[in-house]
Amino acid sequence: MEEEHFEFSDEMLRTLESRVVYAPDEPDGLSRSVSRGSYFRTWTMSLFITAMLDNDSRSGSDYESSRSARQSTIASDCSLAPCASFCDAEASDHLLQDAVQQALPDIDLRARPSESLSCISDIWQCPHKLCGVSLNLLNLNFEQRGLVRKFSGSGTAMLVKNADGLVCLRNADPWKYMRYVDAIAWDHLGWHLHRVHVKFWFPHPENSYRGSPGWWWDDALLRRDGNLEREVTKLEMEHQQSMRNWMIDKTLSAAARKIRRARARLTHWRHQALTARRDIAHRMFGDQRDVIDVGLALVTLIREQDEDPQPRCYAEEIAYYRAVEAEWEAQPYARLTMQWSMPARFSLCLSSEIGAALRGTCGSQATRRSRLALHRHGLAIRQRDASMDTNIDPYTGEVESDTSSVMDVDVQPIPELAPDCADTWTIIGFAAQAVDILGLLHFESSHLEDAGLRCLIRGQGPDGNISYMWEHSNAKKILREKSMQGILARQNEEASRQEAPFTTASRVSVIRELDPTSAAQLESDAVEVMTSVWNSRRRNERTYLENTRRLNLAERVIKHWEHGSGWKRTQERSISRHLNSPSA
Repeated sequence: MEEEHFEFSDEMLRTLESRVVYAPDEPDGLSRSVSRGSYFRTWTMSLFITAMLDNDSRSGSDYESSRSARQSTIASDCSLAPCASFCDAEASDHLLQDAVQQALPDIDLRARPSESLSCISDIWQCPHKLCGVSLNLLNLNFEQRGLVRKFSGSGTAMLVKNADGLVCLRNADPWKYMRYVDAIAWDHLGWHLHRVHVKFWFPHPENSYRGSPGWWWDDALLRRDGNLEREVTKLEMEHQQSMRNWMIDKTLSAAARKIRRARARLTHWRHQALTARRDIAHRMFGDQRDVIDVGLALVTLIREQDEDPQPRCYAEEIAYYRAVEAEWEAQPYARLTMQWSMPARFSLCLSSEIGAALRGTCGSQATRRSRLALHRHGLAIRQRDASMDTNIDPYTGEVESDTSSVMDVDVQPIPELAPDCADTWTIIGFAAQAVDILGLLHFESSHLEDAGLRCLIRGQGPDGNISYMWEHSNAKKILREKSMQGILARQNEEASRQEAPFTTASRVSVIRELDPTSAAQLESDAVEVMTSVWNSRRRNERTYLENTRRLNLAERVIKHWEHGSGWKRTQERSISRHLNSPSA
C-alpha cells in the first residue's frame, strides 16, 4: 500500500510542534489570552486526529490491498474440507492389473460378452487361448443351468426346453436375455481370476446395468500367498497415508486461502475507512474549520464505521479458519511418516544397518554404528522382551494389540534419563523421534556431507517433532568471505533475522478504533505530554523574555558607543587632536 501524506492545518501543526497558538481574533499577533485549558483541548484533539489518520506499520495493514481483493478463487465459501470427486486408485493397483493380465491377457473385462454375438445360434467362446469352455445358447450344460437358477431364483423363470428337448434361455425379454448371457460369460471369467486371488464382480442380470464390472484382491485367497499379501498390504498402507497427507494438505491450503481472502477484504474495508477519515479531515481543514470541529466530525464518522457489520464478519471468518487450521494440524495421523521442515533434494532411505537396529527385522542385531548414533542423542536399543504382547507403531508411538507386526526391537532412553524402561513405550511419538534422528544422521553422512552441510538438531519443538536446521559446516568463515557465496550467505542470514514471528495478531491488519479504553489512555497520555510541553513552553517564554531584555540592553550600549565616546575614538588623530584642543 502506498504511503499517503496528509497536510494538516497551520493551527494543528503549531499545536503538535509545541508552538504558541494564535487567537482567532488576532491571527497575526501573539495571543496572550490563550488559556491552558484551551491549549490542552486543542492539543488533545490534534493527537486524536493524528492517531485516527495514521497508517504506520503497527496500526496499518500488513496485507497488500488490491482492486481485485474481493475476487475469490474458492469455489465454495462454506466448505470445511476441500471438495474432491475422484476415483480412488489403490497404490497396489499395478500388482492387481498385472495379475489380471497374467490370468486373462489382452481381454477387456468391462466389455459385454453378448456384444460379440450376432444371433441366438452363435456360440460364445472363452477368449483365453488355453481354455476350451464355450457357451451354446441353444444347449446349456448342467453348470450353466444351475447358474441361471441361482440368478433368477427359480428353475422356470429363464429356462425353457426347445423343440429338440434341449434347455436354453427364455428370450421373451431380449434385454434380459442378453444380460443373462453376460452373466454366464462373466462368471466363467471370474473363475480365471479366482485362480490368481482376484475377486470379480459383475451386475446382476435381473436389473438394468448401472455400472461396469469390477475386480479387487480377495483377502481370503490372498492370505494363502504370504509374500504377495505383505507387498499388497504395504502398498495399501502407504497409499492410505498419502491420502491422509493429501487431505490434510488440501484442507490446510483451503483454510489458508480463505484466511487470505478474508484478510484482503478486511484490509480493503479498513483502507476505505481510513480514506474516508482523511477525506473528511481534508475537506474541513480546507473550509478553514478549526481542530475541535474536525475532531468532533471525525468522532461521528468513526462511530458510524464501528457499527458496520462487515469487519466483524471478516474477523470472525479469519478466527474460524484459524481454528480449522489448528484442528487439522493436530490430527493424530498427521505424522505417521517422517516429517521434514525443509525440502529435500535427495530421497531419504535408511541404511540397512540402521533399519535393522530400529526394527530388528529378520532377527538382525544392532550394529556398533547405529548404537553410537542412538547413544549420541540419548537413546539406546535393546531386544524386545518375549513376554511383551503388544506392539508399538514406530511412527506414532501408539500401542497396538496386533502381535504380527514386524517391530521386534524396542527403542528406549538410557537408564540415566529414564530408569523405568518398562514404561518407555507409553511416551507417544518417542519412536518417531528416534526415526527422525537416525534419518537426519544418515541424510547428513550419506548425502549432504560432501556438499559441506551439516544438521544441527536443537531438540524437540513445541509441536512434538524434532527441531533441526541445515547449516554450512563452516558457516562463520563463509559469512566473512567477500565472494558471491559469502554475499548470498549474508543476505540469507539478514533475511532470516528480519523475519517477523508468526502470530495471529501480526497476520490480521489493524486499524485504530475509538473506544472508552483507548480514549482514556489517549487522554492520560495527552495530559502527561501536555503538562511537559506547557511547562517547557513557559520556561521558553521566560528564557525568551530574559534574552530579549539582554539584547535590548546590549543594543543601547552599542548605540551609545557608536554615537558617543566611541565615535570620537574612531576619528583620525589630527581631527581628534583638533577636537580635543581648547579652542575647539
